[in-house]
Amino acid sequence: MRAIVFDLSLARYALAKALGRQIPSLYWGPLSCVSLREVPEPPLRGPAWAKVSVEASGFCGSDLATVLLKMSPALSPFSSFPAVLGHEIFGRLSEVGGDARAAGFKEGDRVVVNPAFGCRVRGLAPPCASCASGHPATCHHAGESAGGLAPGFTIGYHRDLPGGFSDVVAAHTTQLHRVPDSVPDTRAVLTEPISIGLHGVLHRPPRDDEEVLIIGGGMIAYSVLAALRLSGRRCRVTQLVLVPFQADLARALGADEVIVASKEDTMDRVVALTGARRHKPILGRDVLTGGYAVTFDCVGTPDSLRDALSYTRSQGTIVMVGACGIVPKIDLTNIWARELAIQGTYYYAPEADGRHTIDIATELLAGDSARAVDALVTHSFPLEKYEDAIIANIDRGKSKAMKTIFKPAVRA
Repeated sequence: MRAIVFDLSLARYALAKALGRQIPSLYWGPLSCVSLREVPEPPLRGPAWAKVSVEASGFCGSDLATVLLKMSPALSPFSSFPAVLGHEIFGRLSEVGGDARAAGFKEGDRVVVNPAFGCRVRGLAPPCASCASGHPATCHHAGESAGGLAPGFTIGYHRDLPGGFSDVVAAHTTQLHRVPDSVPDTRAVLTEPISIGLHGVLHRPPRDDEEVLIIGGGMIAYSVLAALRLSGRRCRVTQLVLVPFQADLARALGADEVIVASKEDTMDRVVALTGARRHKPILGRDVLTGGYAVTFDCVGTPDSLRDALSYTRSQGTIVMVGACGIVPKIDLTNIWARELAIQGTYYYAPEADGRHTIDIATELLAGDSARAVDALVTHSFPLEKYEDAIIANIDRGKSKAMKTIFKPAVRA
């Protein structure tokens, strides 16, 4: 089958790091770690497994970070290469094992795949504490070779379980979630990123009388915004984006206010919108008293974290949904001086009511009010055009790309 493969070659890594600024194609071209190639179709690994013919797979910010060799070293023990990329997977079941059939799955079922896996998929018993709680993305055995699988915790960054940038993936029954007939295919592929946003929202559900700030103009930021509105939250939401084209989409998805950082003084707008007070220190940027009760940092950079620490009021909460890595030279004074709570969220899991985040997300996406999220899918490519997809995501100011998807059934 065809697949977009990331093969972490030290020689190619070094070449891209040394000359990538001068020759950007070293990150995705013929001399890069990324290629489209023929690979064996994944086997049905047992009776509890099924094969999924991929209808669509989303290109994620973490996929782009992998291509651009910006992965956090802290996650390197939990990946294995070469790996077929792609973890936002929607498709139809093409082959179903006996146990999976007994669980109610059959050929032709429309499903999304939870890419995270842990002890149950590896056949380890008893499961670790994380897997027992239904959160395999934090499996205690992710750094080990076990159950016939290399180290790792997610499809798309794993040597033995090819990801969705391919024709077919194999998944364990516990990873399959049915998609309601009322959810169109193009919207179904958004289930995984919407689930990321929803998991963050359910970690710290804002009250209707609270002011909320969403930092970011990428897919995860819009997923948080969509999750807030689709779940019926009526809190007042401000979204902080970088460029003007991101503002229209934020308003369409239900943001009450939008701050465009490249066009206006962000701190002035925060003061005007929240009634916060601005103070001048001896050195450095101004300091606020007041601000937002809940801030969702959906970027995970030093700048976005500084903004979150600056614009969140005393006793407020910062929910870190963006994949924040090493953040040097950050002043953490506001954490203790304002008694801020910082909440990390990762992937998805059974929520407080016992339902899995992905199942809640598919229900929310089935409603008429979910039509607004369809605008998030801006670009679609066949696998053969993967270089064009990468370039569109690097230069989003020019391409206006939001969610880019691969459609393996479409050939160039």
